[in-house]
Amino acid sequence: MNPGKLSNETRPPLCTLLLLAASGLLLTFNAGAYLPGNWLPVAIAMAVLAPVLIATGPTSTLTAWRATILALFVLQATWTAISLTWAGSKVNAWEEADRTLLYLLGFFLAFSAVRWTARRGLEWLCAGVLASIAVTASVVIARLALDDDLLQYFNGGQLFPALTRPPPAGSPGWSA
Repeated sequence: MNPGKLSNETRPPLCTLLLLAASGLLLTFNAGAYLPGNWLPVAIAMAVLAPVLIATGPTSTLTAWRATILALFVLQATWTAISLTWAGSKVNAWEEADRTLLYLLGFFLAFSAVRWTARRGLEWLCAGVLASIAVTASVVIARLALDDDLLQYFNGGQLFPALTRPPPAGSPGWSA
């Protein structure tokens, strides 16, 4: 088999990893995915993708490593849900519990895709993570470099994320 060509067996997991990377970037540049309206459509799309991956991918056993990861996520989601009892903002606590479940689903999809393709999938996952970090850092640096008033990103000595601020008006390559 030609190492440069993708087989029919490797296309679905590669597409899964690409969709996860793209959705991560989409969430990053959509107000940091703070509001549920920003991340809920991505969660629904991931929830639709998960059964497809389960039905078409290879079977898997629950190893000690996988059980530990699953237990940690369930513990985090449970703790966040329990925090509803004392939270000052019950809505925020509930949203954080939901977001934790979204992270669990994302990890499940990524690990399933990697398991499907073994070492090559791990290389794709690492490349996707590094590419997402590079794109995010490049946009932040570009926005900061093109802005005339950097002090607008500071409030009380804290730096606001440059991703959530609109780019300066008239910046080349940016739409206002």
